[in-house]
Amino acid sequence: MAIRKYIMTASLAVTLLVTTTSCDDFLDVQPEQELSDDQVFSSLDAAESAVLGMYDRMQTLEYYGRNAIVIPDLMADNTLITPENSNRFIPFYSYNIVATSGDVRDLYTRAYQTIKAANNILQNIDNLEANGAENEAKRNSLKGEALFGRAIAHFDLVRLMGRPYIDDNGASLGVPLVLSSEDEFNGRATVAEVYAQVIADLEAAVPLLSFTSPYRISDDAANAYLSRVYLYKGDNQKAIDAANKIGGFELLSGEAYVNSWASSGSSEEIFTLKFVAAENRGANNLGNIFVPAGYGDVRPTNDLINIYPEGDIRLSFIRPEDGDEYSFKFGGESGIFGLSSPRIIRYAEVLLNRAEAQAKLGNFSAALADVNSIRVARGASALSSVTVDDILEERRRELAFEGHRLFDLTRNGKGVNRIENSNLAGAPSEIGFNDPKIILPIPEREIDANPVLEQNPGY
Repeated sequence: MAIRKYIMTASLAVTLLVTTTSCDDFLDVQPEQELSDDQVFSSLDAAESAVLGMYDRMQTLEYYGRNAIVIPDLMADNTLITPENSNRFIPFYSYNIVATSGDVRDLYTRAYQTIKAANNILQNIDNLEANGAENEAKRNSLKGEALFGRAIAHFDLVRLMGRPYIDDNGASLGVPLVLSSEDEFNGRATVAEVYAQVIADLEAAVPLLSFTSPYRISDDAANAYLSRVYLYKGDNQKAIDAANKIGGFELLSGEAYVNSWASSGSSEEIFTLKFVAAENRGANNLGNIFVPAGYGDVRPTNDLINIYPEGDIRLSFIRPEDGDEYSFKFGGESGIFGLSSPRIIRYAEVLLNRAEAQAKLGNFSAALADVNSIRVARGASALSSVTVDDILEERRRELAFEGHRLFDLTRNGKGVNRIENSNLAGAPSEIGFNDPKIILPIPEREIDANPVLEQNPGY
């Protein structure tokens, strides 16, 4: 279908939020097409601009600006593509993905552009003079941000294109590890090797980071992300230990939680990629793929809707319009329809990471306390007991539409079972854990350019 309501696209000039003392301080950086990932820095200010350029790579439409969030949920059971649609994302929902897919290619490219930008920072920043303790702290934090950016881009790639760690303890092929410009034509490292590098980068970042804004990478963000990586790996005690290092964040209750998604910077946000008004992408704002006044292509399944208990404020994100139910979680910010700042990691997820890890170690009372803290804040009744499956269901409620669902299933050795299926383009209702298409292909263009790359089975 044609989009029902068009919003004029703003200038391509990027204004990234930078904060050292205030969440309202901004720094203008170059438009994306003018940024150089090979820039040699002459000052800390130039290094900071390069770090902001790395954030800009992460914000692109093909990465966290939309596609990396939408695709994993469409491949699972939280969402479906409406029969009346704009032809976006159908191959992912229908599992008719091919190695020549432009969406796969562009996501892969944007993630590696983030890695390349991070590597350039890491290769140059130690050569800069940093006179005084304040400048030294700034240089360290910039270095820590680059380590974090390199880590999560590698992690996003390996969980999309590598088999889940649980499948063979990480022995299968992951993605190329690119740690310098000399590594750009490496073959694929194993999943275990990629995880090891991701963890090493995050752990190295923690003591360097000093930012406290949710819009800049902090030590809390690195520890929070470590809780995710360790959970995916199955290292449950380390997931708990990382989560226990997070402090100073609070869950919001009731309408305060719902309203927090119409702005950003709440007490729940550990790291958010801030989109400001100048970054309005109009029809391509994240929210417009979900809401009927935009494309309205992606809507929640009734299966998801039905797991919210009575009184759960999270259900208010899902509202009827035009005879169907739609998600308005990303309805808009700054008065701009569909504009949304992706929450890369939230406090609620950290609590759920810890709860799942505790339950897997048999510490059910501790797991129950974390789950109930979220349920009570969201208006759901407290549980009297909890299982791992209960926690996965709570994750489904809490993290819906944020790109977690496919990975929550596969990292636990589960396939996808779609109770509701629009059957668009032959979309399957069951996708087994061992189905080769449950992970994405390596883009054919990359294999053509780098013959040492091996393709995933089934492609």
